[in-house]
Amino acid sequence: MNAKPCATVLTIDDEAVVRRGITAYLEDTGFSVLEAENGRVGLEIFRHEHPDVVLIDLRMPEVDGLEVLETLARESPDTGTIVISGTGMMADAVEALHRGAWDYIIKPIEDMAVLLHAVEKVLERACLIRENRSYQKHLQEQIKKRTAELEAANEALTREIEERKRAEQERRTLEAQLRHAQKMEAVGQLAGGVAHDFNNILTTILGNAELTIRALEAEFNSDNLEGLRQIEQSVQLASVLTRQLLAFSRRQVSHPEVLDFNRALAEMEKLLLRLLTEDIHLTMHLPPTQLCIRADAGQIEQVVMNLVVNARDAMPDGGELTLETTSVMLDEAYLAAHAEAKPGAHVMLAVSDTGIGMTKDTLERIFEPFFTTKTAGRGTGLGLATVYGIVKQAGGHIVVYSEPQRGTTFKIYLPAVMAAPEQPGTMHDTSQMPTGTETILVCEDDELVRNLVVRILQGSGYTVLAAENGEQALKLAAEHRSPLHLLITDVIMPDMNGRKLADMLVAIMPKLRTLFVSGYTSNVIARHGVLDEGVEFLAKPFSQRDLLQRVREVLEHPNCVVGQHL
Repeated sequence: MNAKPCATVLTIDDEAVVRRGITAYLEDTGFSVLEAENGRVGLEIFRHEHPDVVLIDLRMPEVDGLEVLETLARESPDTGTIVISGTGMMADAVEALHRGAWDYIIKPIEDMAVLLHAVEKVLERACLIRENRSYQKHLQEQIKKRTAELEAANEALTREIEERKRAEQERRTLEAQLRHAQKMEAVGQLAGGVAHDFNNILTTILGNAELTIRALEAEFNSDNLEGLRQIEQSVQLASVLTRQLLAFSRRQVSHPEVLDFNRALAEMEKLLLRLLTEDIHLTMHLPPTQLCIRADAGQIEQVVMNLVVNARDAMPDGGELTLETTSVMLDEAYLAAHAEAKPGAHVMLAVSDTGIGMTKDTLERIFEPFFTTKTAGRGTGLGLATVYGIVKQAGGHIVVYSEPQRGTTFKIYLPAVMAAPEQPGTMHDTSQMPTGTETILVCEDDELVRNLVVRILQGSGYTVLAAENGEQALKLAAEHRSPLHLLITDVIMPDMNGRKLADMLVAIMPKLRTLFVSGYTSNVIARHGVLDEGVEFLAKPFSQRDLLQRVREVLEHPNCVVGQHL
């Protein structure tokens, strides 16, 4: 999108050097820029000049950024606002979005093109809002005209008025759902980015802890290694949190298969009973017919467990928990009241409890990450956010019914499929660390992760070539005289991404196999979170065993598609 001619941007920041940098860049791209050194001056300029976009720092004297956001949201809700903050705290970002921010950028801004893109997207959204309002005004005028024409009719006029009221209430419901979906998408993008960076750190900590433990076990008493083992366990717990963030933001790698939903639930019954207290009675109504869906089995299990744990916590004094499934056909009438739904055959799972229920305000926020009504230490606030992300990733949607002291029902709708469920594969023997003698080219721009992978592979007998970027990897491959058997590459790298590198190497060496790794997936490697057939992937953070086992699987798998990439 080209910059809007003569669009005016107001930047409010108490750091003069930041303001000047933003002003110089935006003016060079065709914008008119106003500056304010604090929130009070910024509001005065806004009320006098009425700019199209406002850039706001959070931490400022006199009137801080959050107060400015609240005031602008109240006085001029159609004006686009972008928070530019250096705090780097997710809580600040979430609070800013709650207060009305349209976008959030962390400073220092290393690439000003990011700012330009954000400003252009805000202008585009504001334009759509104005066009929608104009259309609504036109629609209202037409409704008034029609109403005037029908004033002389008794029964016909009454029917028309009632129909108009119903249409207005559909419209309001869909607008509310659209606003909620936009907010969840913005928070999801932020959560996914944080999880990606954190996964690189966890990979390095976990791998080095494992290598150190293995090296010292032969020389020291096992009790002396307890501290390192606790580090290893803590990283595993932290990786669970990042997987939950990635599930919410729909960037978690999914391996879908056709599942008999009823059979999967029946096999979980014993596990679910262990999650419940003795005073909670579990009832499962599962019809004898097959209800098949296409989804990741582990993720579906995670959805059910999170919903059951949530129901358990809502019944501290015991109660009834019911799980039931059925097949449903979603028609146009249903879609008119549920903006996120898709038409066609679906499998529905209802999870109902007789617990304390939820207020309307709580219902509006239950899927937001880190939002929880539980006391400190009782939860991370990521359980239902994870459910939301997994269901959306599988192409489904969620409907929640609840009233205080009357219990809660979650209804999960997942697209039905006609194919037969797939049989579970054979488990691999993981009693020993796999080894090998092949030559492997490793390309990873994160130095700590790259060094860790090299140490693990060399310690298991492999010959390893290491590169920090795609250009260096191509050079090493060209200079290496003996065959290369496997490429291990990060997906997201500067200048040349992992896909492009793999395609270029496979064109030269058709027998070369590739294992992609990443802290999260994006549109470059996944379409709606699902990897293409034939592509091998390992998610960060990974353990020593995870890496070595996946390497052997890729090198030895008879059905692995050589030369087929993303």
